[in-house]
Amino acid sequence: VAECDPHQEFFDHAPTLIGRVRKLLQEISGAPTKTARRRMLVDLQGELRGLKGRAGHSELLPMWQMAAAVEGLVKQLTEKQGNVTLSTLRTVAGGLDLLKDLCVPGLKADLLTNPPLRILAVDDDVISRTAISLALKKALNPPELAENGEAALALATMKAYDVVFLDVQMTGMDGFEVCTNIHETIPNLTTPVVFVTCHNDFEARARSTLSGGNDLIGKPFLTFEITVKALTLVMQGRLQSQARSANAC
Repeated sequence: VAECDPHQEFFDHAPTLIGRVRKLLQEISGAPTKTARRRMLVDLQGELRGLKGRAGHSELLPMWQMAAAVEGLVKQLTEKQGNVTLSTLRTVAGGLDLLKDLCVPGLKADLLTNPPLRILAVDDDVISRTAISLALKKALNPPELAENGEAALALATMKAYDVVFLDVQMTGMDGFEVCTNIHETIPNLTTPVVFVTCHNDFEARARSTLSGGNDLIGKPFLTFEITVKALTLVMQGRLQSQARSANAC
């Protein structure tokens, strides 16, 4: 009897599993009661744990990393009702969408580490900078830190980053201005920027988009919300880069 290829078995079943968790997330958004929503979140966490278990091969490391991070965020959503917001649910949805893109044979196992990961966190409040740094250390390299816009731009002119986390309200240049200027530097013309701010209303989101930002996370943020957002943007960028390189050959 021919041995079953565990990788092929994973690829055969993963689309069904991912479809199931995405459907479950849609149902969570429309849950009739908080109790029902929490029960669905617990179910979603269990599904993600199962998906992570199936991806426990070295060749499937990016899939495992993403599933583990999204599972961590969903676990935080089950722990406190106030953790379930449009922002956190949107971050979960982005992570689940990426899982589908990672479910392909031949993906590099070192997607996150080759080339080495570079993240920049910019905030004039030392507590916020430390919190972002600690969140990113859970699954990624420690970020480089800048205490204001001027320091961030000095770094951005010298090196390219995979993603920038940026406060809005800062002394000197505000975050929107910093974002625009970062995208005028040669190394970071297209680097994704995520605003981390206490302003989470429609006006703030509109300004973040107009200034070239990719997303906005409200303060106080969840540890795994930062982690999942970083993983999603970094992996998306590297998958797109690989696709462009392949098409150029």
